Amino acid sequence: MLLIIVDTGSLFSKMSIKKRGTVITPNYVPCDSCQKPDVYLIITDEYAGNAQLKEMFSFDNSDFENSLKQRGFHILKNPSSNYNWTLYSMASMLNMNYLPELKDTIINIPDKFYCSELIKNSNVAALFKNSGYAIYNYSFFDFAGTTKPVKPVFLPATKTLITAQTFINRIQRDLWFNFVSPQFITNVLSRNLHNNIIIDSLTKVSVMSRSNAPRFVYTHLTMPHYPYYFDSSGNKKESQQLTDENNPDKQAYLQYLVYCNKKLLELLDFIKFNSAKPPIIMLMSDHGFRQYKPLKKSDRQFQFCNLNALFFPNGNYAGFSDTMYNVNQFRALFNSQFQQKFPLLKDSTIFLIDP
Repeated sequence: MLLIIVDTGSLFSKMSIKKRGTVITPNYVPCDSCQKPDVYLIITDEYAGNAQLKEMFSFDNSDFENSLKQRGFHILKNPSSNYNWTLYSMASMLNMNYLPELKDTIINIPDKFYCSELIKNSNVAALFKNSGYAIYNYSFFDFAGTTKPVKPVFLPATKTLITAQTFINRIQRDLWFNFVSPQFITNVLSRNLHNNIIIDSLTKVSVMSRSNAPRFVYTHLTMPHYPYYFDSSGNKKESQQLTDENNPDKQAYLQYLVYCNKKLLELLDFIKFNSAKPPIIMLMSDHGFRQYKPLKKSDRQFQFCNLNALFFPNGNYAGFSDTMYNVNQFRALFNSQFQQKFPLLKDSTIFLIDP
């Protein structure tokens, strides 16, 4: 009872905390003469970059890269995320800025809430809206005034950001799995798979729909992020074969990555073939593989190595260097495709510690 009373007081104090400010929106100059193709941002979660795949996995991903090149994609050789955790990385990318008001480099509840609010009210969405774009959200975030179409597995709901450390929630988090059925656990482990199926399907539906307004489509697939549901041949694994983040399986990750490559190519082909006019497509990952253990301090850099492949109908990739950082992705996009003059920010990485 004492713990519950203390938690109640803590909840009221957290709910009364003033929200932190938003990230500054760069000045946007309307471009009436610019073409306005549909823009697809496709995030493949925790997809490791070339440097990490070669150094930590001894894996050659050139078959996938060659397939992208055959489809007209421009591949950045050594791109990098700025943060090694999804919520922070996407908040930064979708606001074209670093996160100036983080409380700590140790992942914490208030900072998660801060990042969620930044994604919900992002600068990128605001700029696209100002340019007459319709926004399509196929992610596990609330984004640009639209609610998420799926229930996130690894990201807590808004109320959980406040209540996660309470006594009752800790009991539920740490002990509940001892009292549920094996089928319930299987269903929980399958949620990411179901989410990916829904998001892939919704993306394809949006491609087939016709509208006078150009569209910005944000698609976020939780793959090749664990659980690793399939092997490289597309054979589905049994629930007892699925590993978690505390017991990483490098070979299972690589097998799932190869499967993921096939699914990504299918989605990209669908978008290009069925679009009314050639779209802009950005295929990226939010960060690299993060579950490698034991992690040496010298290996931290690999968690920022990511994937960044671009398809622009006009072939103008000016500003997209081989060492592009995610924070500058949309600055470079608006500069090259919409005649803006946003300065690129200084390259930097912030290593976040998951307690």
